[in-house]
Amino acid sequence: ALENPDRSPPERPPARCPVCDTPTVKQGVFTRCPNRDCPDRRWQLLKHFTGAMDIEGLGEKQVAALQAAGLVRTVADYYALTPERLREVPGIGPVMAENLVRAIAGSRERPFATVLYAIGIEGVGFVTGRSLAQQFRGMDALLDATPQQIAETPGVGPVVAGLIAQQLTDPQLRALVDALRPHVRLEAEGPPPGEGPLAGRTLVLTGTLPDLTREQATERILAAGGRVTGSVSGRTDYLVAGDGAGGAKLAKAERLGVEVLDEAGLLALLAE
Repeated sequence: ALENPDRSPPERPPARCPVCDTPTVKQGVFTRCPNRDCPDRRWQLLKHFTGAMDIEGLGEKQVAALQAAGLVRTVADYYALTPERLREVPGIGPVMAENLVRAIAGSRERPFATVLYAIGIEGVGFVTGRSLAQQFRGMDALLDATPQQIAETPGVGPVVAGLIAQQLTDPQLRALVDALRPHVRLEAEGPPPGEGPLAGRTLVLTGTLPDLTREQATERILAAGGRVTGSVSGRTDYLVAGDGAGGAKLAKAERLGVEVLDEAGLLALLAE
């Protein structure tokens, strides 16, 4: 068939970042700027961190205002903010300034798995952050890991492991980790894999549970020595299904003979 002459050719991803001129890198279907110091990338990382660390009051508007005022360049700068400095930012009054500093201080207690997700490593989402935290138990062990060792983490394939390992060698990321050391948790708590009532068992969560959020359920499973991955496979022991559970995961669990539990079933397992 002849191509439509009126249709413009598909746009090609830019070879260089239009903001900082760094050569872009292609990862799967996405093309992105690898420079963590690019102003646009900095904005994305600052915003992602406040969401992942659940810092109340620091939404997109406030993050943009702090960045425009030159108060935050990397996420470590959040921990240097004082009420006095915040009051200089347009739109932030004395009460809001105090509340923001209190909310930022509260984020110091977030578990290592959350921090790992929050610092914005490509390929490390909510579930993968927890799996890596459980596998390596601390940031230094992860920084020293080879791609092959990272690929031994449940739910992490060799391609994603290579992507994660490549980013962990980035001097900008390592400098950020060092800047965060005095402020956030970079060691895992709770029993390592292999200890607790769910030792050696791998679970997948899908749908909405009646009482537990997905994060709470994940924390309870990890605290019991179990593992949580994002997809059902032959190594999955249980699929915990709530309302609106994904049909594909349920079907795969059935096909593979994986036991399906509801929230009550999960709580019974945790109580064993």
